[in-house]
Amino acid sequence: RKQYDCVQYAYTQIPTYPCGMIGFLICSLAPEDTKDSKQQAASCKKPRRALADEMAKSLNYYSKEMHTASFVLPAFARRIIYEGAKVERLNKTKIMEAEAEKAQQG
Repeated sequence: RKQYDCVQYAYTQIPTYPCGMIGFLICSLAPEDTKDSKQQAASCKKPRRALADEMAKSLNYYSKEMHTASFVLPAFARRIIYEGAKVERLNKTKIMEAEAEKAQQG
């Protein structure tokens, strides 16, 4: 965060990619003439410039709304990244041990 005004996380789902998900760190600088806070001005969540009407009409997927929605994270990811929530990584061995323990008790 010292070299960039805004650092954000985004991800996309790609079914042909092994495990299906790719994450991105989006780092940006604020425009020099900004009146907003540097972090707010550098944010990639909202498009910085509008598309020409002709260009916008020719696109089948991209829209201003789609761009903004692309930065919405699932609740678990938002809590981990921005709120410092702790993550307990469960591996297959721990899950199997927990299931065996439950079976012995019940």
